[in-house]
Amino acid sequence: MCIIVQTLDYLFFVKIDPTDIDMHLSRIAHIETHGTRKLYLSGLQSLLMALHPSEKPEQKPLYLEKYRILLQATLASERKDTDLQTLFYKGLNDLGTDFPSEYIERLLQMQYNSKLYPELLKNMINFTGVRLSKYQTELELPVDTTDLDDLKDADFSLPEFYRTDYYAMFLVAITDLGCSTVALRLLPAYKSNVRSTDQLLCLDVMSAFALNDYLIEACQLFEHLSSLSKLSAQSWFQYSEWLIALSKSHEAYEALEQTLRLEPQYNEARLSLSALQKQNGMNEQSQHTLAEVVSRPIKQELNEQSDFHDQNDDDEEQQEVTVEKIHLLVERCITLYDQNQLTLFIPCAMQLFFGSIKYLLTLDCSKRLINCGTRARRLELIQKLVDEKRIILNPSYTRINTVLKNRIIDIYGKFCDVLIQIKRHDLLLRVTAAGTVIPFLYARIDWLVLTEFLLFISLMLQQNGDLAFQTCREIFRCYSKSSVIQNLFALTATITPSVRLQKFCVRSLQKRPNSPILHHMVGNFALIGGTYRLAIIHYMKLFRLTPDEPLVSLLLAISFVHVACQKYAYSRHQRVLHALAFLKQYRNLRGECTETYYNIGRLMHFLSLHYAAAYFYHKCLETESPIVDQHDIYGMKYQAAYNLALIYKASKNEKFARHIIRTYMTL
Repeated sequence: MCIIVQTLDYLFFVKIDPTDIDMHLSRIAHIETHGTRKLYLSGLQSLLMALHPSEKPEQKPLYLEKYRILLQATLASERKDTDLQTLFYKGLNDLGTDFPSEYIERLLQMQYNSKLYPELLKNMINFTGVRLSKYQTELELPVDTTDLDDLKDADFSLPEFYRTDYYAMFLVAITDLGCSTVALRLLPAYKSNVRSTDQLLCLDVMSAFALNDYLIEACQLFEHLSSLSKLSAQSWFQYSEWLIALSKSHEAYEALEQTLRLEPQYNEARLSLSALQKQNGMNEQSQHTLAEVVSRPIKQELNEQSDFHDQNDDDEEQQEVTVEKIHLLVERCITLYDQNQLTLFIPCAMQLFFGSIKYLLTLDCSKRLINCGTRARRLELIQKLVDEKRIILNPSYTRINTVLKNRIIDIYGKFCDVLIQIKRHDLLLRVTAAGTVIPFLYARIDWLVLTEFLLFISLMLQQNGDLAFQTCREIFRCYSKSSVIQNLFALTATITPSVRLQKFCVRSLQKRPNSPILHHMVGNFALIGGTYRLAIIHYMKLFRLTPDEPLVSLLLAISFVHVACQKYAYSRHQRVLHALAFLKQYRNLRGECTETYYNIGRLMHFLSLHYAAAYFYHKCLETESPIVDQHDIYGMKYQAAYNLALIYKASKNEKFARHIIRTYMTL
């Protein structure tokens, strides 16, 4: 240690001995008179560092005096919780069993709160009269933490009149350290001495026993404590969980009811009670239990324009959906869906997904979201709305576990399915458009695709082909090999007049030259547009990829027939032979049925081979439909009969034409 001495002309550095006790005492006396409180405490700490009472017993009185002063000053400071722990451990290290007894209680409480159970048990043995015996031999004081390493064959004895709070801390400590048998032996004595004021520590003892699978003892101790004092709702809820683990449903039911009587807004207890009621077949009571806590439900009639007020000041209506309410809404949605109560399920699901962002469902916002077309544009719109504080995204969904998230996604799918079943297509479109921009729903790629897929379905139901194509295009880029996505992507071509679909297919085909669905669609576009040779090129590539697909052979036959019927066609007869060859291949792959005979007859009719067309039309009329139904929707007999009647009428055989119409086309 160095101090600075200043004279009139010079500045000297003087080195002093840090173990000089007199110097420390003089410095403390000087600081106490002329210095600050911070320097005074620092001086006391330096003095205690210089004293060694364990090695020099004559220093012990001075150490105890200054130690008490420093302790009192620390207790009066603002940082007493952090500084006390360091000071206590220093005193224990320097004084051992001579540690001031008036601070033992605070030390033990501090170690108990920090769950430092080995240190706690050591100090309880050294200071509170607990005796430790190992191998039938009592250990001499003071004991160290190394003496507590192996407590398998250890035994403890407590004083006859032992403080109940120390008793509870001791039971928790030895149970945590693996001495459950000793704790069970001492439990009856503790139960007989426990007081109503020891409620919190007694609950800790119960929890310690329950964690070590001594649920019966924990329940018995709870029942004894409940007879002494009124317990909190948290205590009753914990008691109900132990009873459920013991399969005591009736007692658990009563404990949960008591919990809700004490605290009606205890959401975890309400969830457990609802699950228990549902398990026992009490579905109506389960629904009522969940319904009581879910406040401010969204209106049941959601299809009217007044359901979502198209106004700009929606911040007052937006309600935060907390984590606890998310649990309750999920359970209630599942219960209502299982009971097929769809009129109640819809508003509950609306509150689950859009309770805090109802502005997304307003008419203005829904139109803007739907017309964006792509997810990137929708996210830009949402960011703009967030910046304008039109919506406030709910952070609660980021704090729920994975299992609950999966259940919420499942509910979202069921919610959209219900809207499809009851044909609420307008509401479905608004819900699915808003669902694509909820951060929770696009947190994972499979959930993102699910939301985009449901939006695509809603657009298809609304016959909005252009936006359906834009949405399906996003999905197709990620899942181009999925047969379901391929079929849905092809389905968009039937309702969209946009030329962009054809251009997109051509560009995608350059990236995926072996994609059957893209060859199929580009070939269809070419066939519809009259460029039959281009159609043949793509259909032949498709035929090499899928040679066993009968539709490809039929399309090739149609394309060759159209080429043969063009005005300036070359090798016309060769093209007809190609068409007949693919027709035969189509017949072999598809089998003999009404569809096969009608398609062959129609092509023969197109080629003006009326005798052959009449033969196949007759075969179509004589063959049974593959699906028998009352109105013959899936058969081709009406079409075949009408075309056959035209052939007979063109051949001046009016009588036979009327016979065909009367036989097959009269209702």
